[in-house]
Amino acid sequence: VIEDLDMKGMSQALRFGKSVADSGWGMFTSFLQYKLKEQGKQLIKIDKWFPSTKTCSCCGNTLPMPMNVRMYVCS
Repeated sequence: VIEDLDMKGMSQALRFGKSVADSGWGMFTSFLQYKLKEQGKQLIKIDKWFPSTKTCSCCGNTLPMPMNVRMYVCS
């Protein structure tokens, strides 16, 4: 599972232009997809607004958390 990054938008942001363009993100995702397909697996791209840090990886429950909390604890 990877985030579907908006590389064009990031490259137009202040002071990110060349560093984002040189990162090779597209090549990396293509290679990753190729390798996963080789193993019979699938690459899943999620939206940048998907609350992955607020979602329990076991049960899927979502809990609102403040920015200073770094780990989800399922109850």
